Amino acid sequence: NAEDMTRAIGYFHRAVELDPGYASAWASLSFCYLTQGVNGWVPVAEGAERARETATRALEIEPDLAAGHWALGSVHMYYDWDWKAAEACIRRALRLAPDDSLLIVRAANLLLNLGQVDEAAALVARALALDPLNAAAHVLSGWLESLAGRLAESERACRKALALGPNRMKIHFRLCDLHLLQGRADDALQEAEREVEDPFRLLGIALAERAL
Repeated sequence: NAEDMTRAIGYFHRAVELDPGYASAWASLSFCYLTQGVNGWVPVAEGAERARETATRALEIEPDLAAGHWALGSVHMYYDWDWKAAEACIRRALRLAPDDSLLIVRAANLLLNLGQVDEAAALVARALALDPLNAAAHVLSGWLESLAGRLAESERACRKALALGPNRMKIHFRLCDLHLLQGRADDALQEAEREVEDPFRLLGIALAERAL
């Protein structure tokens, strides 16, 4: 959530103050800044440009840092809308860190947004094989199952993600969306009201109220 992200930024800033050559900390800062922007916690342009600067800094220090390429690819994807550049960065990150389950999930998310559903699904399965406790992988698995029309499987994946990360944003919104697809508008409203982030809670409530 927004508060946790602000705290994380403070810790990563402290890390690079102690060691300005700590490339992974710069890459993590990039992820935090972009997350702030795309979720509306800071102006999107501000978050994206800070993310670009810190991702570039990470790659200047360590050109083969997978997290740095993923971070820069995310800026290309979510702010520049430069799909080719985003995909190139993500695929390089995957080559550099083929067994990093967190990076694999992030890559799968980007590929899903690019319409490469089958490859995204394969990556999610791989991430879960590497780390069955990866809540982000279960969330994305739930989304993929929903897109495939497997609604019961989607709900199981989302419930697993919720058990692993009860304060994680968007899970209750995903369940709200899923219940609407199932024709369960009352349940959808209850899930929407539990969503931890205001924009997704309000959107879910609006969708559920409309269905009711």
